[in-house]
Amino acid sequence: MRTRTRPLGPDALLTLRLARSTYRPSLVVAAAVGATSGDAASSVPLIADRPAIDGETVDYLCQHFACERPVTTVDDLAALLKTQV
Repeated sequence: MRTRTRPLGPDALLTLRLARSTYRPSLVVAAAVGATSGDAASSVPLIADRPAIDGETVDYLCQHFACERPVTTVDDLAALLKTQV
C-alpha cells in the first residue's frame, strides 16, 4: 500500500499524523509542496504524475499499481485507510 500525499493545505500535518498513527509495514508516504504536478513534485518521482487540486492537501491511496480517487480531507483518507488490510 502506498499513500501519496501532497501537503499543501491546512490539513497537511493532520494527514501525515493519520498516515503514521497505525503500524502499516508496507506504507510509503511521499510528499511534495507545489501547486501543480510539474513543479516541486517533479523532484519526487513517486508523485510526479499526481497533481495538486486547488492548493489543497491531496492524498492518493495506491495499491498494486493502481490508485484510488484522490481525497482532500483527513476524514476521507481515514475512511480509505480503514478499508485496507
